[in-house]
Amino acid sequence: MEISNYIDISFLDQLTEGNAERKQFYISTFIDEAVPLVEQVISGSTNGQWDQVRKAAHSLKPQLHYVGANQTEKLVSVIEELANEPLHTNELFIKINQLKMETEIIISELQKELRNSLKG
Repeated sequence: MEISNYIDISFLDQLTEGNAERKQFYISTFIDEAVPLVEQVISGSTNGQWDQVRKAAHSLKPQLHYVGANQTEKLVSVIEELANEPLHTNELFIKINQLKMETEIIISELQKELRNSLKG
């Protein structure tokens, strides 16, 4: 079980009942699905397509939940809410940049977890 500042893999361990193959599946799925969703958030914000930002953020939340990225899940909820009525675009851009940074860290930590589970 790995606990870091960004992920708490214990929920995933519990969900998969310690089954390494299922855990690998969930981690791989997160990596495959989270990257395009974050890219949609970024491109939507760049193009002023706030509905795209809101929808991508909404879709990202359950993915973050599975890997125990609770703080980032809260950040995404704020992004989703701000994108619903984009009156504070500067704040929204700051939060989206924060999401990009946190997601990169989460993916790096999950890749490490995936390598460790493949060894064991």
